[in-house]
Amino acid sequence: MHLKSVQKIVSSLHKIASNSEGFASGDGKYSRYIHEEISYALSPELQALFSEQVSSILNYSDISEKFTEKYISKQLREIVVELLRNSSFNAEGGIQHIILELEAQQKQYSVYLALNGVKTNSRINLGAVSIIPGGSSFISDLNHKLELICLDSKLEEDYISDVQKLAREGFEREFSTSAVIEFCVRAEPSRAKERAREESQFAVDILRLISKCCLPMGDDIRIGVRGEKFTTPRYSAAFSEDSFHPSNDFVGSSYWLDLNERNLGKARELGIIQLADRYHEDRLSALDEVLLRAIHWLSVAISQDEPETSLITLFVALECIFKQSHGSSISSVVCESTAFLISDSLEGRCRISQGVRKLYGKRSAVSHGGKKRVTEGDKLIDGQK
Repeated sequence: MHLKSVQKIVSSLHKIASNSEGFASGDGKYSRYIHEEISYALSPELQALFSEQVSSILNYSDISEKFTEKYISKQLREIVVELLRNSSFNAEGGIQHIILELEAQQKQYSVYLALNGVKTNSRINLGAVSIIPGGSSFISDLNHKLELICLDSKLEEDYISDVQKLAREGFEREFSTSAVIEFCVRAEPSRAKERAREESQFAVDILRLISKCCLPMGDDIRIGVRGEKFTTPRYSAAFSEDSFHPSNDFVGSSYWLDLNERNLGKARELGIIQLADRYHEDRLSALDEVLLRAIHWLSVAISQDEPETSLITLFVALECIFKQSHGSSISSVVCESTAFLISDSLEGRCRISQGVRKLYGKRSAVSHGGKKRVTEGDKLIDGQK
């Protein structure tokens, strides 16, 4: 980082320290901190100035790829505390030391996230992540890695034992019946987890698209990182004055996308896997970027439980693809362009355009305060019509 940039950060931190107030000062808008027995409060203006210094470090080089805002904030607050103790503290040296440490970060972490709605028997690379089988063998590998780390630890045995117990329970709960997303990155642990969730969203979008291309459109497959789309049994009861009607149903879906050779072959045939490869290699074309935006909104539409919300986001996906021409309404462009892509015949295109226009009308009624009901069947566009 250039010396002038470092000096600007140092000047701002001096201003923050010299103008900070006591912990109990100010109103509810003040931000309050306690660090190493030093407590202080910052006004909204000083807090904004502090955030600017955090951003300036995050934006330098590739630091934002390796560290979280919270991590950088903690480092800078330590310098603020030193300035509160001693206004002549060498803050410039402190900042330069932080930058050097950040640039030297090379430790690689592998982050694992449970993936619902997907089965696989082998490792599959999808974008920046890999989809790997879960189950007993995978859990055994994780436990072995944990044991090796604990053997080198200098922490107390009771503490280590508690950590291992909680970790084993977590491994069993998360990874025993699901596929697993693996993401490897050189970053501090919190940022590694953040980036794993970011890259997992891309993989989930692609997997949802594959599910609709390879399996019956009506199959309700809930693909998502664990916790995003849950499945659980649900009990309900209906009473009248003289009758009782209990029921057990299942929230979510019992269907799975099997990443077998048949489905992966179909995805390759459609160019979906190749698109994911171009994303990972950072060589997307302008058309690729348009398609990825549309795929994301299609993924959002697929994941919705409420048909009305699903229909609205489905048309957001279509509007990402088709550009409104001068003098034409966006609804006409979407309806006619969709029909043109789906059907080869004039009769088929007319039917599809009419069907899409009807759905667009329902979409507009819902989004502008109308009360038109959207059924599950409305979410499916029948290409045979």
